[in-house]
Amino acid sequence: MKKWLVFIKFGLVGSINTIIDFIVYAIVTGVGANFLVAQILSYSCGVLNSYFVNRTWTFKQTKRASIGEFLRFLAVNVVTLSITLYLLDLFYSKQGMNLFLSKFLVTAIGTIVNFIGTKMLVFTKEKTELTKIQDKKEWRKI
Repeated sequence: MKKWLVFIKFGLVGSINTIIDFIVYAIVTGVGANFLVAQILSYSCGVLNSYFVNRTWTFKQTKRASIGEFLRFLAVNVVTLSITLYLLDLFYSKQGMNLFLSKFLVTAIGTIVNFIGTKMLVFTKEKTELTKIQDKKEWRKI
């Protein structure tokens, strides 16, 4: 049940991120910006919210945040953003699908990719050897 609870929490946070994403996207495209530029800006706003809320609430990280963790989080999100940019262009520009339907489908696919990457690479329970070494260095500072 706990695994499902984490996914449900991730989904709830993702829903908030998606609302932020769609609002920013609508505003930016509404003022005439390119749809791909709008995707980058709107996705970035959701990413910032996602990091802080998922870190503390979904994955209950109690250790101090590290640069490495944040960089891994950004890497997962850059991959997700790249996939969503490609698919958004494919669905909207190449297939002629409605822009907001395309955005909706891309968001659903991006959510799945992002959850897997975040769970496996960012907010992990197992410590890697590098994380253990970093933790020892932090402990010695105390």
